[in-house]
Amino acid sequence: MPLSEWIREEGCTQRAVARRFGVSPSTLSRLLRGERSPSASLMRRVFEVTDGKVTPTDLVVIPIDPPENRAA
Repeated sequence: MPLSEWIREEGCTQRAVARRFGVSPSTLSRLLRGERSPSASLMRRVFEVTDGKVTPTDLVVIPIDPPENRAA
């Protein structure tokens, strides 16, 4: 489940969720926008706090390079 969906279901503010994860609100915001990759310890904490609903795979953003940008 995407982290943003879990936050909506919980009905919490991002500030409250950041506190539960032990990160700053700005770190959580960057994570939600895909601008920051979580550390292994943060992935574990998110998994624990969400009771396994948000998995490490849900948190990792893998950029995909369009074919036109790939070297031939």
